[in-house]
Amino acid sequence: MTCRNEDTADGQDAVRVLIVDDEKPLLRQMEYLLEDAGFVPTCARTGGDALDLMDRSTFAVAILDIGLPDIDGVELLARALSRQPDLSVLIVTGEATLESSIQAMGRGAMGYLPKPVDPQVLVAEVREASEKHQLKAKNRMLIDQLTEENRRFRAVCNCMADGLLTMTGEGLIEKFNRRAAEITGIPQESAVGFNVGCVLVMTNVDLMQVLSKAGDSASPFRLRDQTLVTRQGREVPIDLALAPIEGGEKGERGWVMSFRDITEEKELQAQLVMAGRMAAIGTLAAGVAHEINNPLQIIQGWASILNDTGEKSPVAAKAFDKILRAVSRCGTIVHSLSQAATPLTGAVRLIFVKDVLEKTLDLFRHELPVKRIRLSVEISEALPPLCASENEMQQIFLNLLMNARDAMPDGGDLTIRATTTGNDITIEFTDTGVGIPLQFRDRIFDSFFTTKGPNKGTGLGLYIVYALVCKYSGEIHVKSEVGEGTTMSIRFPAATATPKVGAAVVFRDSQVPEAAMPPAPEVKPVTYPNGVKILLADDENEIVTIVTRILKREGHLVTGFLSGKEVLEVFQKDPDGYDLVLLDVSMPEMDGWETMTRIRRINPTIPVVIITGFLDADPSKANELGNGPFQILTKPVEAERLLRVVDEISRHRQ
Repeated sequence: MTCRNEDTADGQDAVRVLIVDDEKPLLRQMEYLLEDAGFVPTCARTGGDALDLMDRSTFAVAILDIGLPDIDGVELLARALSRQPDLSVLIVTGEATLESSIQAMGRGAMGYLPKPVDPQVLVAEVREASEKHQLKAKNRMLIDQLTEENRRFRAVCNCMADGLLTMTGEGLIEKFNRRAAEITGIPQESAVGFNVGCVLVMTNVDLMQVLSKAGDSASPFRLRDQTLVTRQGREVPIDLALAPIEGGEKGERGWVMSFRDITEEKELQAQLVMAGRMAAIGTLAAGVAHEINNPLQIIQGWASILNDTGEKSPVAAKAFDKILRAVSRCGTIVHSLSQAATPLTGAVRLIFVKDVLEKTLDLFRHELPVKRIRLSVEISEALPPLCASENEMQQIFLNLLMNARDAMPDGGDLTIRATTTGNDITIEFTDTGVGIPLQFRDRIFDSFFTTKGPNKGTGLGLYIVYALVCKYSGEIHVKSEVGEGTTMSIRFPAATATPKVGAAVVFRDSQVPEAAMPPAPEVKPVTYPNGVKILLADDENEIVTIVTRILKREGHLVTGFLSGKEVLEVFQKDPDGYDLVLLDVSMPEMDGWETMTRIRRINPTIPVVIITGFLDADPSKANELGNGPFQILTKPVEAERLLRVVDEISRHRQ
């Protein structure tokens, strides 16, 4: 039971004091003394009453009798502090023994008052106790704020994309964030307390030497493109920044360090370098192809003419055959380069990887038994469609299949897997071949780079694969170990909607891969009593001469010119007097496309064949194609191919 109701206390800023004593006269005396001194006292005669009051109100100071009837004073002290940790407690005892005093002080009391209580000492002790209460309350508030700030700081540090650590001046780690643990492979709690040089193991720099050289420098500094060895032995490229921390409890200097995994940045940089190389090769290819293909056409044409005239010795026949094969190989290289600069195209639509893979494997299966290659195909039934050109996907798959085949000269296992990863489609080609040496792995997608030896590859297969994969926003990754094999993994984003299918594209003859072309039907020779009347234009006099001789040899009537303007003038005079027009693209005054457009305006059904040395012969450049037969041939054109095209178009004309 209390001797003063706490609700009667006035003064919001007054210090509240709880007095607990079973002696009523002493209780009243202390109450009046403290009230006169400006405090707000509340009284209780038992420990139970005191605890009830503390559950309802907060007090700055408590005066506890050590000898209460229901609860021992020392036990009451412990319960009171557990309820209100900032409470300042004074013990009142009639047995001021050293033992009881030490026990009370050990439980958290800040002082004791012997009975009888001296009024001046009482007021002075309570005033001092209230001041300590205020100090404890402020300290606790600051500690709570600091704890909250520390919690927020740890949360921020653990959300950072960079590794972050702090350490002493001697390099002992004090804090180690979550990202640092992920990069190094070392748990946060395991890193704290260890030397930074033991946790961040670098291949090309000693961090302890760096700290030693930094000395008393107050400026932060960076170490770029360093290599960190993780706990698992993996090498990770990082950028590192280091800055001093001044001060601390003992005024000692410390350090804060951040480091970033730049693996993705380096991969992106490599892709940009590769894209730059591709652009350079594409520009080069477009610029010089015409100058290469025209001479090749001249060499091939004259060799073909000489090969078909008169008797030849076996040596001469073999020499002509080698010349024609060499020209064909040069043309193949230029055309492969053409596919890299302007890859084989076709209608972009929704396609299914399983269907394209099966079609490609049908072209490839016959080689497997001969090469002693065992094939395993694992295609997920749940593969979504892909938005791409089927021709280009088939070209990617065929190049990767041939690459795997060539890597297993003594046979082996070839495994193809197609799965979904999130919203992506992943196709893997894994062989058990010779593998790729480490020094070559950064170059395998370079143009003209090959390890197959002379006359065994152009070095453009993987280059073209890389170009086509990039075209469809895909990724290609290589894992390889010498003697164990290679995995080529390509990833494409799955289609999210049906694409808009554009107009049909006219394929250049040289762009269609041999494996993808249907076998040419056997064509029976056709006799033309008066020959096919042909207008021919090319700015190379030698090419005009060669093509004219090849066609005249078969009985055709050819009129050749060195410009499109001359052909147009002749055609205007006799629009129905010719059966076919052969045009080069690059000619002075009027190019092949403009010539064709003007001719088709006069006679929309006249057959036209474009023969060009350029890689980017695009039929859309002709404003009016008309509805007559039309085809593009890329130099060098074999005589047999030229004659077959003329024959096919002439049949259509009849």
